[in-house]
Amino acid sequence: MNRYSLPPQMRHELSHLFGVPIHHAPRETTFGAPAENDPAEQEPLSGMVQPEPTFDFRTGQIERRKYANIHYMSPEGDQRWSIAAELGAELKAARLRANHTYADVKIALLGGKEKIWRIETGKGPYKWDHIQALCTFYGIEPPRTALFVEMARATEQPDGTWVDSNPARFGLYVLLERRSTQLTSIAGDLMNGLLQTAEYHRAMLDAWPLETATAEAEQIKLRQERQETFWNRSDPRLDVIMSQAALEHRVGSQTVMDEQLRRIRSLAERKGVNLKYVPSSSPPHGGMRGNFTLVQTELGTSVYTEHIEGGRLLSEPRIIESYVEAARSAMAASRDIREWQ
Repeated sequence: MNRYSLPPQMRHELSHLFGVPIHHAPRETTFGAPAENDPAEQEPLSGMVQPEPTFDFRTGQIERRKYANIHYMSPEGDQRWSIAAELGAELKAARLRANHTYADVKIALLGGKEKIWRIETGKGPYKWDHIQALCTFYGIEPPRTALFVEMARATEQPDGTWVDSNPARFGLYVLLERRSTQLTSIAGDLMNGLLQTAEYHRAMLDAWPLETATAEAEQIKLRQERQETFWNRSDPRLDVIMSQAALEHRVGSQTVMDEQLRRIRSLAERKGVNLKYVPSSSPPHGGMRGNFTLVQTELGTSVYTEHIEGGRLLSEPRIIESYVEAARSAMAASRDIREWQ
């Protein structure tokens, strides 16, 4: 029988950590889970079906399909997107980045192959303390661990709604934003966060201060990190539809607004970026119902809506379709930002 072994130093450290001797473990294959040499062990997020052709707001053409019917393909079939599927995909990617196999996890007494496979393919179950232990073993940093623990707790919600009422929970939207294949934002009367200059953002914080200076500093840092991550990508894809008021209403000084307008005109020249505004003379359209962002990733589409205390991430197909229609309506009423004088 082929056998798998950890390096002696790691076996010694694990033995000391768990108080049990760690020996060589047999390479085994559990029925229903991929074998240890399965290609799925080699690439993060492998096993996913490619999403159906995505909608294109540039042309206004919306293909009739369930945009929220997000698929994650397991060896036994596919399932609709959920917090569980998202968490499982992230944990698998983290395990592979740490160069851990199923056998490593089993040796660490954190679950056999079939259990970990079920977690990684969105099947669960997800117990927050077990997820926390896996995060520690994979070397995941504390902020991301806190997010994954929150996601594990949220898998118990039947409707799949995610409410980010605290900073840890906002991390899920940031995570999706970072690996999005397309973002479509209905931004209303303010600039989208990915477009804002630092001075524009500070002027907003002056108008709507947070509870502490520390909280404001953390938000400024997070905004900067979000922008750097997104705009340093080789293939950013972003559609933003704002109102004419966003261009005319002064936030901060006139100097701040002039710099902000130069920034969006510059970003509008980038490939994959489509910035539009709806003239104030336009008739009512779907985007007037509220701000939201449609987020497409390799797993499919969800929608993020904002409110004063945070936001919600929605995944129910009927709801997603309504937001898609609202975005199409706003797009039809909009004009290219470079046409505005």
